[in-house]
Amino acid sequence: CWKRWLHRPLNRALAPFNPFDPQRHTNPYPLYEQARSAGPVFYNRVAQFWMVTGYDEALDVMRGPVSVDRRPTFEPTKPYNKMVKENVELLMSNMLMSDPPMHGRLRKLVARTFTPNAIADLQPRIELLAKELIEELASEGLKRPEVGGGQVVDVMAGLANRLPIYVIGELLGIPRSRRDDLKELSDVVAQFVDPFNLFSPTEMDDAIDELRDLVSELAMERAVNPRPDLI
Repeated sequence: CWKRWLHRPLNRALAPFNPFDPQRHTNPYPLYEQARSAGPVFYNRVAQFWMVTGYDEALDVMRGPVSVDRRPTFEPTKPYNKMVKENVELLMSNMLMSDPPMHGRLRKLVARTFTPNAIADLQPRIELLAKELIEELASEGLKRPEVGGGQVVDVMAGLANRLPIYVIGELLGIPRSRRDDLKELSDVVAQFVDPFNLFSPTEMDDAIDELRDLVSELAMERAVNPRPDLI
């Protein structure tokens, strides 16, 4: 893979932090320590970005009143500029990517779903989902060859990566039969925030279209038969 050798010269050119380094995904902590060594705030002239590593400084940035228009960064950049424009606009206008006043309006719409009482009411369902996934892991482990006298299972893929999406599906009211679809589509759309993955624009557009169709279908159902879920 080209990333395996390209990151070495990039490490030197982009020091003290190379966002392309594949170690970001396997063991990022040495990279973070290198970035911190440059100070709580520094500017990389080669990559032309500011990086904030200090805790207090990061809070100041995130709580600051300055609005950051991200479109000039995304729109001309591959692979974003190969996507359908309406899909880029949709993702750029979601709650996580938006600034006030849009952020406040969207956050207010969903806030009641995340109150302590609402989460407490969801706890039994979360426990049941976790139990089901663990039982699936146990069943899958029995089918695999023994290693060192025990059974081998992938806890990250079978439990840790699935449970959060399944819980989000519960909050949204996604049918049980579609929760694996939600997981697969979410995995694709999540790549939007990490351009260094060089995702497929066609795959991203297809996933967004399918998610939009799913949510639109459920929204029309709720208009006829309201339910106490986030949709």
